[in-house]
Amino acid sequence: DEMYMQIKLLRSEEYRVLNYTHMLASPLEYPAPQSDYLQLPVATLDLSWCWQLEDADIAELPSSLPLESLSLRGCRRLSAAAVWTLVGRLRALRCLRLCGCDELDTAPPREPPLRLEALSISGTALDSKALSQLSVACPSLRAIVLRDSAAVDDAVVGTLLRRCAQLQHLDLCGCGGVRGTFLLRAAGHENLQSL
Repeated sequence: DEMYMQIKLLRSEEYRVLNYTHMLASPLEYPAPQSDYLQLPVATLDLSWCWQLEDADIAELPSSLPLESLSLRGCRRLSAAAVWTLVGRLRALRCLRLCGCDELDTAPPREPPLRLEALSISGTALDSKALSQLSVACPSLRAIVLRDSAAVDDAVVGTLLRRCAQLQHLDLCGCGGVRGTFLLRAAGHENLQSL
C-alpha cells in the first residue's frame, strides 16, 4: 500500500511508531524517552485511516487530554455512540473530522451541548433527521463540511443556518438534494462567508 511504501523510504531515525492511545492510558508501561511524549501538550490528534481502531481504543483516551482538534477520518469500525461519548468527554475539543466513518449513523445527544466549532462529516451514514439534530447538539458551529451527502437537502441546510447562528462556512459540494431555496429566506445566514 502507498503509505507503507512511503514509510519504508524513511530512515529509522526520522520517525517513531508508538501506540499513543495505549501510552496515554498506561504511562507506567513506557520507559523514558518514550514516556516523555506524555509531557507534551497535545492539541491535535490525527488518527485518520487507522482502520483497526475500535470503540475500546478511543474509550482509553483520558478526558484530561487538552485536545482541540481530533481527526478520525476513515476509522470505519467506530460506532456513533463511542465517538459522541469521546467528544462529550473532551471538553476542549473544537474541531472534529469524521469523514468516512461508515458507522456514524446518529447525531450526538442534545445535552450537554458540544463546544465544536468545526465539523466534517462527509461520507457518514447520518440521515436528514440526525443532520438536523446536529444544530441542537453543536450550536457553536462555525464551519461544517457535508460533502457528497445524499441526506442533505434545503430543509437540513435551513435548520443548520437557523440554529447555528455563528456558522460562517458550509461545504455542500456533491449534495444532490440541495436546490438552494434556503438562500431565498432573509434570516439565518447573515454570518455565512462561504458556501
